[in-house]
Amino acid sequence: MEDEELTSFESTSELVVRMRLVASDAHPEVRDFVLGVLHDLQRGKEINPKALARLPHESLPVVYFGMGALGLCALIEVLFPSVRSREDLEGLAGLTKVRHLLLEANASALV
Repeated sequence: MEDEELTSFESTSELVVRMRLVASDAHPEVRDFVLGVLHDLQRGKEINPKALARLPHESLPVVYFGMGALGLCALIEVLFPSVRSREDLEGLAGLTKVRHLLLEANASALV
């Protein structure tokens, strides 16, 4: 295990643009998911991190892009205390890898 050293997190405006992209008509299942999450947040409801399981597996990269590294950090923090099995830990490790890839992409966009 290594500490994450990259710090190229997205700005709020960048995340808004990303969410608009992923919530477009090109990704109706993601749009419906994002709109549902936003609806719940506006009503003060907490988001269940396991809600991602409702999405088709092939849609997850689109959602992760929309969440950005910043959103994935928040998801990882929420999920970490509930890790109970090796499978849970492997899933969390996968999310940290995706976060790292997003940070790398963000850093390369700044060059």
